Amino acid sequence: MNCWILLLGFAATASAETEPPGVRDAIARHENELAAISRRLCNARIAAADSQSYKFAYALADFQGNGTLDGIVYFKDPGHCGSGGYNLEVYRGTEGGFEFVSGTVRVFGPIRALPEHPYGWATLIVNLRDER
Repeated sequence: MNCWILLLGFAATASAETEPPGVRDAIARHENELAAISRRLCNARIAAADSQSYKFAYALADFQGNGTLDGIVYFKDPGHCGSGGYNLEVYRGTEGGFEFVSGTVRVFGPIRALPEHPYGWATLIVNLRDER
């Protein structure tokens, strides 16, 4: 696990050697869905996502309090960052892998997750850069 992700009050599951099965496929599926919208609305020419090309840190924990591990993905590759920081995405754990829930851009570490579930999910605290 990358030191940028701190899970406060969670029993986290992650290691540098193994990543959760299905997380790369979930990322690619989400990117392909976004690309399909761009193709349809803007006639964009975007190639299909390559699930093996991603560089990211991750952390797994039960962010919903339902007994299933969910994931935070913090991207570290040039395609998912800019001068303002890196992209962060949240994935819901499912029986078949993961599903995209939400994300944000311009994130800097550390990323923290608190054990409270005020809206059905753990509270995530991130540092964002405002480029106004």
